[in-house]
Amino acid sequence: MTTTIPSTSGFTKNNTTASTGGGLTNPSPSVTPTKKKITCLKIKPLSLKPTVSNFEEETWNKLNNAVVAIQKKEKICTGQEELYQLCSDLARHKKSESTYSKLKLLCSKHIENVIYDLGHKATTDHTTFLNIVVKSWEEFTDQINMIRSIFLYLDRSYVMTIPDKSIWDMNLQIFKQNLKINEHLLKKIISGILILIKHERSGESIDKSVVQRLIRMLTSLHLYEDEFEKSFLEETRSFYSNDGLNNIDKLNVPEYLQYVESRLRQEVDRVTNYLSKLTKKPLIQIVENELIKKHVKTILDKGFEELMDLNRIMDLNRMYGLFKLVNELDAIKEAFTVYLKIRGKRIVDDDQNDKNMVQDTLQFKSKIDQLHEQSFHKNEEFKHAIRKAFEYFLNIVPNKPSELIAKYIDGKLKNSKGLTDDELERCMDNALTIFKYINGKDIFEAFYKKDLGKRLLFGKTSSYDAEKTMISKLRAECGTQFSNKLEGMFKDIDISAELMKGYETSAEFKKFINEVGEEKDRALQIASSLGVKVLTLSYWPNYTPDTLNLPMELSLLQDSFRDFYTHKYSGRILKWVSNLGQCSMKALFPCGKKELIISFYQAVVLLQFNSKEKISVRELKQSTGIQDEKQLILTLQSLAFHKEKILKKETKGTQVEENDIFFVNEDYSQSKTKIKIDSFQLKETKKEREETTEKVLLDRSYVIDAAIVRIMKTRKQLTHQQLLTEVLSQVRFSIQGQDVKKRIESLIDREYLERDNNSQAGSANCIYHYVA
Repeated sequence: MTTTIPSTSGFTKNNTTASTGGGLTNPSPSVTPTKKKITCLKIKPLSLKPTVSNFEEETWNKLNNAVVAIQKKEKICTGQEELYQLCSDLARHKKSESTYSKLKLLCSKHIENVIYDLGHKATTDHTTFLNIVVKSWEEFTDQINMIRSIFLYLDRSYVMTIPDKSIWDMNLQIFKQNLKINEHLLKKIISGILILIKHERSGESIDKSVVQRLIRMLTSLHLYEDEFEKSFLEETRSFYSNDGLNNIDKLNVPEYLQYVESRLRQEVDRVTNYLSKLTKKPLIQIVENELIKKHVKTILDKGFEELMDLNRIMDLNRMYGLFKLVNELDAIKEAFTVYLKIRGKRIVDDDQNDKNMVQDTLQFKSKIDQLHEQSFHKNEEFKHAIRKAFEYFLNIVPNKPSELIAKYIDGKLKNSKGLTDDELERCMDNALTIFKYINGKDIFEAFYKKDLGKRLLFGKTSSYDAEKTMISKLRAECGTQFSNKLEGMFKDIDISAELMKGYETSAEFKKFINEVGEEKDRALQIASSLGVKVLTLSYWPNYTPDTLNLPMELSLLQDSFRDFYTHKYSGRILKWVSNLGQCSMKALFPCGKKELIISFYQAVVLLQFNSKEKISVRELKQSTGIQDEKQLILTLQSLAFHKEKILKKETKGTQVEENDIFFVNEDYSQSKTKIKIDSFQLKETKKEREETTEKVLLDRSYVIDAAIVRIMKTRKQLTHQQLLTEVLSQVRFSIQGQDVKKRIESLIDREYLERDNNSQAGSANCIYHYVA
């Protein structure tokens, strides 16, 4: 292909001058000419030299025809390379601006026609219409690409100097302007897209590719955010507002939560498939608000308790995750706290279930811990709520949980059959998990110490090591002040064992054997089986000393041990607590000889029947030396109404009166040779438990008095509010301001404190002075 370029003076190239008639080059004079074949450049002369204006017009006509052919989808007569060259020629001759303007005008007219045609087709149904729009848009973009390839030189030279005016952007801008002018058409396109999306949300199948291409069109035209997104989000809000109201009533809570999750996944997929990524955040936020946030209270009221009761871990986890999305975890936490308090109070208040209260509480705690870990993601605020709730319901009935926890541990340490050491320790750890929530730790200490004393004195503990492990755990939880007395009890038991070894080799022991005389063998047998436990009064519970009418051998043996002990520890006094003693007694029944393991009280009562066949309660009281009538009645009941009925009462009924007469049961039969008869006095009665609690409460008043005096002795003068604050910070049990006020008044009466004359008693600003 030959291209002629007009020029007024011909062409020059490589210092070779060309003329219309041809010719040879003239060699330099300094070079000797040689014979060589010369090839001459021949240029065909122009028959007519065109002007610049003719060149621009003719060139543009060719470009114009090509553009029109593209727009009309007709065949282009001129080759693309030639068209590109024509555009570049215009640009080199500084015709870029006029060429760009002509092209813009040409494209504008075409776009107007395209929009006009679409406007006429907007009356069809939305599906058909949207397909027409997609087809027209894609044809249009294909045309822009073809036109841009022809005018590429212009796009890369002249247009580069004009921001955002590339041929592509210019066409899109014109398309956008015409589309916005034809408002009805734009609304038709947007409403059509929204209808398709609504159908998809309703479960219908749609052509997602159509929506995807239309969204791309709007994005390319910069109409997505301004024209589509706002309408789309409003439509979404309306749809899910109705959707939430319809389904919250129709579905149960687990189903509704699953439904919300599926809706959120669908909207995320929708963004992935055809929406802008920038729409994701406001879109998901709308769905969350309409389906979750607006129905938080309804969801919790309708199903939270049921999910907790049924231990629905996955559903609660789903609820936690969804509520977290809308910053409503406080609502779950509040419902969680209320649930714990109600269910926990139900466990503690059930007087018929005191025996299982601790076990039920531990099972409840285990369940809550599992939910906290698996459903509530170990949230620290929920952990704090658990602590507060357990502290609430475990102290709502004062002192009762403290007593029952002590009894629970007592039961495990007395009877650990079927439990390994690890399982037993786990039981102790579990008990301590709820022990730390109770305020009445002094109540627990009193009952634990009382039960521990019985376990140590009667050999009822299943594991000495487990007992010491429990003490170490209590020391770690409450400090050494709490565990000192308990550790002292173990120390007394160990020292007593050493004392007995010393006594068996002592002079007092030998003296006792020699004094018995003829019954020496029997005395030696009794003395060898003696096991005395010397208890330090301040460590152990308050046991009441007593004096029984013991058999002569036992009475002498007591005196012998007392002599041994006072000789070893001068200045100390021994007091015997017989109701804590146990012994082995041989008895002859018609069914044969039996060995009875019984208490000292039981033994003394049974010995009276060696001399008489029938004895009244009044006579037994005198002959045994048991002055406490209640203890005597309990002892008789344990012998007459136990499953091992050693004695019988003449009158019917289990009530024992002073004139009732008892006699030995001659019909007693038992295949076992060795029989253990539990003593009723070892079983703690309700009155004894109340007495233990009352004693602790009395001790508390002494502790409060000591705290008040200690504070006032240091500070000399304080207001009522200041004194109350310091006392509450020092005592380790829960008290009320009224309790402190009573103790202050008591100290004023006893002249430890005095009230300022100008102060009103009990008021926050009342001033107290230390005067003791």
